[in-house]
Amino acid sequence: MSYSTNPFDWFNFVAQKYNSNALIQFVMRFDAALNFDIIKRATDCCITADPTISCIFNTADDTPKWEPKTFDISKICRLSTTDDAEGAVNDFLSENIDVETDCPIKIFVAADNTSYFLAVKTHHALCDAAGALQFVRMLAKMYSAISINPAFAAEKGTPKRGTAGIYKFFNVSDKASRFNPKYLSDMRSSWGTPTGNLSEKQRFVCKTLNFDNQTLTRITDFAKKFDSSVNAVITSAYFKALTQILKTDDETKEIQFSANLRRYSSGFNTISNLSNLYNIQLPTRSDFITLTKTAKIEIEKVMQPEAVLQSVIVCELYTKDFKSLDSFYSADWENVKASGNCTPMIANIGLLDSEPILFHNTQPCNMYVVSPAFIGPSFMLSVSTYKKEITLCVSYQSPSTTDTFVDTLFETISDIIQNI
Repeated sequence: MSYSTNPFDWFNFVAQKYNSNALIQFVMRFDAALNFDIIKRATDCCITADPTISCIFNTADDTPKWEPKTFDISKICRLSTTDDAEGAVNDFLSENIDVETDCPIKIFVAADNTSYFLAVKTHHALCDAAGALQFVRMLAKMYSAISINPAFAAEKGTPKRGTAGIYKFFNVSDKASRFNPKYLSDMRSSWGTPTGNLSEKQRFVCKTLNFDNQTLTRITDFAKKFDSSVNAVITSAYFKALTQILKTDDETKEIQFSANLRRYSSGFNTISNLSNLYNIQLPTRSDFITLTKTAKIEIEKVMQPEAVLQSVIVCELYTKDFKSLDSFYSADWENVKASGNCTPMIANIGLLDSEPILFHNTQPCNMYVVSPAFIGPSFMLSVSTYKKEITLCVSYQSPSTTDTFVDTLFETISDIIQNI
């Protein structure tokens, strides 16, 4: 039995051919070791509960499908005992997945004398960041169930994929008749991050910037005081840093963000792609307080329910087929490289521990998300919060995006946040 795909899956699959490694990853650090044998059994249970976890993305036909394949669990789950667990994790993060032949997930456990890590890698064709987080939660629950009862076996599940839940939520029976383009945001790009050498062999790099719980409290208090939101403040700090580094004569510039659409769907906890991209326009010369107020208003405007629905409809109505999407993406990437314009993106995953993540008696002491690594000028900053600490993360391909640019960006964002 195979499972259907949709344009959201197609888009994220095609991206890996041009400007992205199309991977979403989570890194967890523990104070105590996990049982690797139970991790392997828990992964098997997850595959039983959602069979697409062990499918390949089959493009042999005009319309791709998720085709089940049996994988050796030792190829999916790996253990490394080393003198440098963190270094081993960084090496794992740089690995790719060929989702046409490989399992769309990889799990890596690393331990040294003082550190214990669990890293989870998912291919974006399988799921977005919220879906990948759902997989992490499922893995933790299966691990806990096996730890309590070694005879535990998961029930066979049916994958919940696609956008049918969104159309059900909005009572849409006919997409074409419901389509109203006036709600769509302008997705044109007028700027991009600096682009280094695209002809050289690209090297995966991942960098993080952490803000402690006191900083989160200060951001929260600032947002309340000036009628903004934590998300808008962080987005504004990112935008402000970009305008300071890149310089622009324009009075406004767009910023692009990724939004989880599960709140508008009957299928909330799904390992699938249910997110979309949106542009907002922000002022380049305003003071920071005004900027954060504007960001909140603009984010809410494009995230009003009808606008969200229209963004899904237009994606499915105007993506004629898989091959035409591939051709469109290829042409668009050539235009991006020629112009240097590709709107900087931000993905705020929010609270990773909004639901407890507990591997039986062992809870991660630190956790963050690693968003896809892009080739410049494509660029994304990911934001995640765990135990009241915020982690900003950028993974990228160097030298198309330079280390100097990312370091300067983090330094500038940090200065802005620390001075609010």
